[in-house]
Amino acid sequence: MKEFWLSINSQIYAEFKGDNVLLYNTSNGRYIENTIHEITTLVRELYRPENLGAIIIKEDRLKEQEVREFIQEFSKSKMGKMVDKDEYPYKPVSLIPILNLQKDIDKLNKSNDTLFPVNDNYLNYLREINIYLNTECDNQCTLCQNYYRQIPCCTKEATFKELSLQNIETLFNQIQYSQLARVNFLGGNIYRYTHLNILDEKSKKLRDILHFYVFYTNYQSNNFINSIFLEIIVNFPLKKEILKNILSTIENMDRVTFHFIVEDNEQYDQAIICSQEFDINHYIIHPFYNQKNIAFFEKYVFLQKEDILEADITLREIFRNQKLNVNFWGKLYLYPSGSIRASIHSKIIGNIEINTLADIIQKEMAENTAWRMIRNNKPCSECIYQYFCPAPSNYELTFNRSNLCQINPKTTYNEYESIS
Repeated sequence: MKEFWLSINSQIYAEFKGDNVLLYNTSNGRYIENTIHEITTLVRELYRPENLGAIIIKEDRLKEQEVREFIQEFSKSKMGKMVDKDEYPYKPVSLIPILNLQKDIDKLNKSNDTLFPVNDNYLNYLREINIYLNTECDNQCTLCQNYYRQIPCCTKEATFKELSLQNIETLFNQIQYSQLARVNFLGGNIYRYTHLNILDEKSKKLRDILHFYVFYTNYQSNNFINSIFLEIIVNFPLKKEILKNILSTIENMDRVTFHFIVEDNEQYDQAIICSQEFDINHYIIHPFYNQKNIAFFEKYVFLQKEDILEADITLREIFRNQKLNVNFWGKLYLYPSGSIRASIHSKIIGNIEINTLADIIQKEMAENTAWRMIRNNKPCSECIYQYFCPAPSNYELTFNRSNLCQINPKTTYNEYESIS
């Protein structure tokens, strides 16, 4: 009886959920799904470490229609190949990639080992810091306390609070040699910040990474703020005259991004029309859940299978999604009180007046309040696309559910919790 070598290419990622198997070719984006036990068993054989990505297929096994059709699709999708063992007597070897981090935090914790070597620079993990300068604002936005929980946005409180200049200096002293890619200043109304002029002097070395978030009705022409990256937040109904006046005072539009907050199709259309009417090239549209627009979210925000697999996904991205959250990783939030969180929704993990940023980052790495939040809860943990999906975001935390998709819609409308 003739025998064949069936081998799998090293760029193929396989995910198993019971008898369901998904094979994904990270070099061309093609994939195969199968729920037939015989096929799943065959693929599992390929992935056994001792088989090194190649197994023998006997001629009689190819008479099974399911096996034959699978191998044909397998070869057509360039996932591997089958060759005659008589012509190629030596076993082919495929180095199947596996995720094996030398500094895997979970492994180190289980072994009661040191979290990281003593000489590790924790600040290297810091990529972005969001600084809330104050809590003061005269605007009466109905959803002020909710916007910032879903998207980058200002917010205010009934009690006036302001980040001290000493805390700003402490922060700047610690980040001056870090690898920060972005520093965001938010409020309240940041123009009301008492030390704005001093902040101008203190932040000169950071100009290339500074971003100021300004609600459009609070905007004022300011030499300092206008000289760096400006993020202008716009909600609806839109006051066009105010927006028109803003645009007339801005000299360099390349350093300005508009953030449109939309709650339905009509507002989305208005945002597009507005960008065209005022020749706004740099803008981001942020869907906002207001507890009444679940249909809008299910249609335009919740993912379908096609949404997940339409973009080419690299092996690196799949492995990354198994270990860290790209939406939260490397970010910290500093509040006027000096307290620090790893995300808007997570608990306080330190205070700039007491703790160094290195200590705070080490605590986050160990306790995982946000940075390593992955899709390891049901129903995502039972889904074949578990690590193909984008990482959990503020939207999932707002909805208080693991998945925002139509693939496994186990949540009914009345199970959505109120915005907290």
